[in-house]
Amino acid sequence: MVTCCICTPCLELTVYDGEEAFHALRPEWNPLLHRSGYDTLFMTWEFQSTWWQHHGEGRAYVLTFRRSQELVGIAPLYVVEVDGKQHVRFVGGTEVADYLDFIVAPGYETSVIRQALDWLCGPEAPSWDMLELVNVPEEGIAYRHLPGILSSLGWEVHIQPPHGEPMRRAGHEQPPHTVGRL
Repeated sequence: MVTCCICTPCLELTVYDGEEAFHALRPEWNPLLHRSGYDTLFMTWEFQSTWWQHHGEGRAYVLTFRRSQELVGIAPLYVVEVDGKQHVRFVGGTEVADYLDFIVAPGYETSVIRQALDWLCGPEAPSWDMLELVNVPEEGIAYRHLPGILSSLGWEVHIQPPHGEPMRRAGHEQPPHTVGRL
């Protein structure tokens, strides 16, 4: 477990490695999803855990964020090799789920996303080359908050239409970390 108090409000971060996340979070997952304001079938515990069990490849890293023991955020991610590069994606893949996103209680969006990015860029995260977030709805948390956060961290951000190129970090032809939206 890693605790980070750089973000406001201070959240306790727990990283679940593999299927253990789905078992551990079952009772809390859907109630948080209902509170999040963007409750879709593809982000339910039932869909996410079933997708991972039958289609998951690579390694799951499900990040949870708590404030005073209350679950306020879930970043359901996995890392998979694609063409020799390590891609970070939302659990739910690129072809089956129509809508994927962070699951966050209202008011914690920026803190959860910043802390997830801090972890992904830190020494405890797996090595990765591209942050490939696809099937992200325009009204979702990632779409509304991630571009501004990445810009504030010095990333050059371009929102891409479906089948577009990934967003690129300023000054990098082949950036070590990129974000894409299809």
